Amino acid sequence: MTYDIQIDEGKSPSMLMASADLTKGQFVGLDLQPAVAGADILGVCIRDSLANNPISLACIGTFYLDVEVGAAETVNVGDALELKDASTLIALNLGTSVAKAYEKIDNSAGGTSVVKKIPVKIIK
Repeated sequence: MTYDIQIDEGKSPSMLMASADLTKGQFVGLDLQPAVAGADILGVCIRDSLANNPISLACIGTFYLDVEVGAAETVNVGDALELKDASTLIALNLGTSVAKAYEKIDNSAGGTSVVKKIPVKIIK
């Protein structure tokens, strides 16, 4: 389910406007810019949006997104995830939990990090 979020301030409803260029699949921060590592999010951008233009956000639901797993690590189903950057999630460490993994990524035998697109549920 996706929404074009509208805000009604006693006037006519207005759309949230991007304060920077956004690309499809990027996480959008509370400042309406690409989200930064460990931050909270408003949602996932579902269409490219130029600065000062309306944003189409997916705020709830399950999406296929990039998750990075470090060398000799595993992400299990149900594990909490945080932002590594505006387009990649990692296992929750010190940031804000924004999603849960819906698929396991086992990199326990790997010598380098891997990035895999898996289903995740946005929870914030």
